[in-house]
Amino acid sequence: SVWTISRYFKMVERGDDMEPHYAKTTYRKFTPQIRRSMTQILAQNPRKSSVWLAEQLKQRWGVKFSSAGVRKVLREMGYTHSIPKRTNLTAENKAVRLKWANDHIKTDWNRIWSFDESYFHLDPSSGSVWVKDNVYHRVARRKLTTHQEKISVCIVVAISHNAKSDLCYLESNWRPQDLINVLRDSLLPSIRWDPKVRRCRSFLLDNDGRHHNRQLKEFLDQQGLTRTHFLPSNSPDLNPVENVFSFMKGFVQKMSPSNEQELRESIKIAWESLSVETLGNLFASMAARVDEAMEALGERIRY
Repeated sequence: SVWTISRYFKMVERGDDMEPHYAKTTYRKFTPQIRRSMTQILAQNPRKSSVWLAEQLKQRWGVKFSSAGVRKVLREMGYTHSIPKRTNLTAENKAVRLKWANDHIKTDWNRIWSFDESYFHLDPSSGSVWVKDNVYHRVARRKLTTHQEKISVCIVVAISHNAKSDLCYLESNWRPQDLINVLRDSLLPSIRWDPKVRRCRSFLLDNDGRHHNRQLKEFLDQQGLTRTHFLPSNSPDLNPVENVFSFMKGFVQKMSPSNEQELRESIKIAWESLSVETLGNLFASMAARVDEAMEALGERIRY
């Protein structure tokens, strides 16, 4: 170009060196010390993006790091950004699951309510974390503001083969007494629960540590809710309400809420769209789940 020719003439007149000079990169190499820092940061923040991690490294080391470089080094270190696999069942887990299945061969699942709590976030796909794996999964995550990342809604529900409770809410950091209040004031009245009339009905509860709180267990016993005992640890495949939560989270993800009000509205619509036919199919599968758990000697099943 004319501009380039003019610049070259001026350089010749000044006697400047005509060899090209390339800008030196300001990015720092990923030394063993920096790699250790990356591991330490990810241990506390496994759900964060490579852009966020590059910024944290910049603040810690005082120089720039590219997000592309961070991703490349993480892959070299064996990390991938994907949904973590379920933990392997121990021999003790399998034995407890097998015993539970044996104890419920003849259970009439039409007389059971399945109950649990679940958390909903603006980005349901945020279950993806940096994990060690041999396969790299590309995950397109929604970009959220700091405020949006903090939004979390905890719901508590109960379902049976032909009915469901009202949609109830808990604080994100709920305590056993909060759950007692919700059960007593909202959830149980919504299903017209009366332990004196429905003595043969009970609740299917998972092994959440807070469900073993002394006050909560006393309340559950008073209401006749624990006759099926607690589900074994690491057994979402034996609890039909987990399938409901999976359906609801997929529904909410498609609606793409952007604030807490929209998130709550999406959850409400998802809950209302849950049909009685779906509930019936879930409880009809319980006998098959028990049989499969027995055949698999306590291993995980396909549900």
